[in-house]
Amino acid sequence: LPAEVMANPKARSRFAREAKVLASLNHPNIATIYDQLEEAEGIGYLVLEYVPGQTLAERIARGQIKLEEALTIGLQIAEAVAAAHEHDVIHRDLKPGNIKITPEGKVKVLDFGLAKAVGGEALQEQTTITQPGRVIGTPAYMSPEQARGKPTDKRSDIWSFGCVLYEMLTGRMPFRGETVSDTLANILQTEPEWQALPQSTLANIQVLLRRCLTKDPQHRLRDIGDASIEINETLSLLTTAPSVTTPASASFKSEIAGKPKLRTMAMIVGAAIIIVLSGVAVWFLSKEQAQQPSKEKVLVVLPFENLGPAEDEYFAAGITDAITARLAVIRGLGVISRQSAMQYKKREKSAQVIRKELGVDYILEGTVQRERPSDPTSRVRIIPQLIRASDDRLVWAQTYDDDMSEVFRLQSDRAEQVAQALDITLLEPERRALESRPTENIKAYEYYLRGDEYLYRGYLEN
Repeated sequence: LPAEVMANPKARSRFAREAKVLASLNHPNIATIYDQLEEAEGIGYLVLEYVPGQTLAERIARGQIKLEEALTIGLQIAEAVAAAHEHDVIHRDLKPGNIKITPEGKVKVLDFGLAKAVGGEALQEQTTITQPGRVIGTPAYMSPEQARGKPTDKRSDIWSFGCVLYEMLTGRMPFRGETVSDTLANILQTEPEWQALPQSTLANIQVLLRRCLTKDPQHRLRDIGDASIEINETLSLLTTAPSVTTPASASFKSEIAGKPKLRTMAMIVGAAIIIVLSGVAVWFLSKEQAQQPSKEKVLVVLPFENLGPAEDEYFAAGITDAITARLAVIRGLGVISRQSAMQYKKREKSAQVIRKELGVDYILEGTVQRERPSDPTSRVRIIPQLIRASDDRLVWAQTYDDDMSEVFRLQSDRAEQVAQALDITLLEPERRALESRPTENIKAYEYYLRGDEYLYRGYLEN
């Protein structure tokens, strides 16, 4: 602690209060900070947990980080930042040099010394040691509002997280200039080189990066927890494909196993239908197919509207997820995750606004209605429509009416016809995946959809 702060009783008291707030961050991916402000020979200091291993900056310097490793590290960083945000603490200097990776593969976020408590009864009417109008942090990872010396909030950490994830995937900082002034100018005025992302970067991860690195904080990703869910869904899908990528590290698996049950299940649910319905295709796709250029067309499936009674809401959600999952296996098509699409349920925004926020080319929406809810012998009607996001033009629409026993064929036919409308030729493994039936027991499928809806509802409520 600087000598001038130690000599100032008020400043010293403020620092001690903030130290206690930071010490409340008890999370496996955050290096522990002890709340006692120590002093030796007139010098004040905090005691931090010793974390062995290399920094993320050192790991990046060693060479390319493959997609799955980058996402595994990124997930743990996001979980750490989310835990801090839940305690109303922002880091404000998140960067590879402040992130360590232990020999066992566990990620630890360090140096919350620049963090700012942004709420809480104890600090509500107190001035924190980090004053507004003062530029604090590392220039290359500052958010635009930080670079301007403006007040910051949790969205500044989300920006920095996006910078770190981009650097892991590309090996370069997204806004680095020759001088500090050049770097700050790039942050305020230029876009990252998106084409520098490796071809293996999935479309939904590209969209996540764009949302994290949106210059206007009002349009930026609002919650780092959404990034955690997005990355976890992607990892869950990747780890079902041993012929395409390597399994997740043991440290990642043990880390996930240690999370609170409800949150873990809620994050996994978003990928569950993808694993059940589309796993077959991923097993068949060769490495050569997986290494083809990035998906050219990006689509979001908005929650289908339930035209039946409220009790049938779970069924409409299940149909939406199933169609999303089947579309996700089509090579040449990037599909936005359920988590990102859910915010547009009963959409009130124009196609152009959704296009800007999600970076999509097309929107698939529709309605679902069953003749007799909860009756496996009932008929079901699905009316999907495909919209071009750039001009809100209807590209394709059709009405389908069939027995509930044919629900899987209805799903696969819809996905195949969307591909045809987008001039995408299906490969044989993809066609087989679209035609797959996860079960012959329609009643069991009903229970599965209900369980999925309950779990997701529990996540939202918590």
